[in-house]
Amino acid sequence: MNCNLPEITYPMFRTLLLVKLCEVIYPQADVTVKKVSAVTNQNDFDSSKVSLLLKSTPLKRVKNNTFTIVYQSAIALQLSSVLRRNSLELAYQILGEFQQESVNFCQEDSTIAQCILSDFTGKAFSSGLLQFELGDRGLSVWLQCLMKPPLPANSSDSIPLLTSLKKPFVQALEDSEPLFVCQHSHARCCSLLRLAHEPVMTLNRLETDALDDFWMVLKPDPIPWLTPQGQLCLTHRAERALISQLVTIVDNLSNLLTNPRSCLKSALALSHAFQTFYRACRILELASPSSLERSQSRLGLVMATQRLLRHLLEVGLNVKAPLAL
Repeated sequence: MNCNLPEITYPMFRTLLLVKLCEVIYPQADVTVKKVSAVTNQNDFDSSKVSLLLKSTPLKRVKNNTFTIVYQSAIALQLSSVLRRNSLELAYQILGEFQQESVNFCQEDSTIAQCILSDFTGKAFSSGLLQFELGDRGLSVWLQCLMKPPLPANSSDSIPLLTSLKKPFVQALEDSEPLFVCQHSHARCCSLLRLAHEPVMTLNRLETDALDDFWMVLKPDPIPWLTPQGQLCLTHRAERALISQLVTIVDNLSNLLTNPRSCLKSALALSHAFQTFYRACRILELASPSSLERSQSRLGLVMATQRLLRHLLEVGLNVKAPLAL
């Protein structure tokens, strides 16, 4: 199937959901739709319109006070006018197919993708809107993915680096306060990871200079994101806000890395979320096994933040992400 979706390094929730909606609405089809599923079982409609509608109907993140990961789509509403069918009926039918179908994602990530998608809970509203909320297990799988380095810069599947010749906007950033805030947050992440090495977790190394060379957690593997009851142990408001910001950046990473202004804005938002988390949550705790696991999961958020900040700074803005200030 080809829906002209962007290449990814880390799993993007919006992309995963959009791929699955493509599969549900017309399986075994590419951009030129020739066959449709039971959801679109009429033979007398313009299939090109359906294809265009799906591609022009993005899944939107729903903002909420609890920072849960929720997406909403109006695809049933738009399809109803093309198919001359009731939007709520279509929404329920799409939802039913969504919960039954499996997704053929890129082969090397198929297991991860299916684990994440299987933890999305769908809901249809009377208006015909569809809503998808991610559970804690799927979120823990995604967070663990962030512990692995992204695809290397010379990979054919990775996002290309900007040229070494800085653009005027990037040149104007040097010594600016927003850039300093982002670099300071990155340096603080690095400092916390160095302090945590051995007493809380084991890293593969303490120093790194190359752009495609990232710290990795050797122990614990995986990080204990979940409680024994299967719930995410990161429940503090500041923790959930930071996770939400990480999701937003990964969902939009392809666009951010080619737009310096948006890249800086996102890096600054991530830095602010991290600083709030740093002030509100005690990251290094060794008093008991439960506090050790909590520290390990919080340090996982620190590493995820460091990874994305470094990517935004060095790849998106072509400026240094310092290990210390």
